[in-house]
Amino acid sequence: MCTVIAWNGQLPKGLLTSLLIAAEVRGRDSTGVAWRDEEAKSIRVHKQAVEPRIYVEKSSRTLGEARRVAMGIAHTRRASSGMPVDSDNAHPFVYRGFVYAHNGKIDNWKELRDGGMDDLLAKQGASPTVIETIKAARTDSQVLGPYIKERDFTPVVGCAGLVWLNGPNVYCFRTQKELAALVLTWVDTAPDLAGTDQAEQQVCIVASTLDIIHRAVSRTKTLALTNCAVVDQALAENTVYRVTQSGCVSEGVVSVNPNNHADAFTSGATDSTLDVTTTD
Repeated sequence: MCTVIAWNGQLPKGLLTSLLIAAEVRGRDSTGVAWRDEEAKSIRVHKQAVEPRIYVEKSSRTLGEARRVAMGIAHTRRASSGMPVDSDNAHPFVYRGFVYAHNGKIDNWKELRDGGMDDLLAKQGASPTVIETIKAARTDSQVLGPYIKERDFTPVVGCAGLVWLNGPNVYCFRTQKELAALVLTWVDTAPDLAGTDQAEQQVCIVASTLDIIHRAVSRTKTLALTNCAVVDQALAENTVYRVTQSGCVSEGVVSVNPNNHADAFTSGATDSTLDVTTTD
């Protein structure tokens, strides 16, 4: 069981930190973030095989940079039994110019890695380096890139909650896995340098459960809940959504494997007693 997080819009100071801390109850094996650098027109990725609490303490500058952009994704990992725990196998992963993070378990990933996806890789024109990377995959999530790009998950048996960055957009998808969205309209309770209140901001946040988002919002020190408008949005299964500042926009139902099944950890998160000083 892991947590995937995505956002589009301006996050209030401290909320990204709070989201990672709230997500720690679902995964402590690694933590990672990726965000779109508008100036460089590129996506930056930062991840470590450490629990969120340690990541927050050691990566405040990175989290600050990620929080200030309008678009990003994040992940906390609980490795499936037998899967390696190291920074190379931490999320997010890169596949041919886009970056993704996965919550769930793929049962047939070894079959796909060892030949079942060869035709798809050839169709997509994957380079020898990309093919070599996939063939060396040691975790199930690493085989998902080509299927996300294709928007066809028919060969994939298992379950997935996915978020990804591609060009100027951020997307999400779920099959046999939980995923929820929330639109937050907010005003920072701290005055700006001119001594006047900040303008109203809006951000759409996607996470594995609404509980994670609600707890993160309630623990963000720059926000007073009386100054926030919060709107939940249900996300249908087997549908790709583009995440915008005002909500998730359906881009259509995609094909999935009829043998997919939910894993045992679905909707099992409980409240966490962790609390840290916000650093981003």
